[in-house]
Amino acid sequence: MRPLDKAAIPAFGLIEDDKAAGFLVRTELNIALLDNFVTNPDAKLRHRHAALKIIAWSLCREAQERGYTVIAATTQSHGIVMIGEALGFKNTGLYCGMQREL
Repeated sequence: MRPLDKAAIPAFGLIEDDKAAGFLVRTELNIALLDNFVTNPDAKLRHRHAALKIIAWSLCREAQERGYTVIAATTQSHGIVMIGEALGFKNTGLYCGMQREL
């Protein structure tokens, strides 16, 4: 397995040891993004879910403290959708993610 390229990882993230991690993508706009959520497949499902809830809530708080007025996220994970909705996110439907190397 290749090591991660540090340029591909957001500068601010949170880790719940041995359970999960998530990152805050900061922008030049008033919008921040929750992204790159990962969990440890060896951890119990309920521990991973609880860790993701803590991480998502903490990242939202961090974004607010940094002056962002909107926070967004895209996901295919039903678990992340449930966490987002519990935190007040509105489910706006399906999106197609696209990227291109430059």
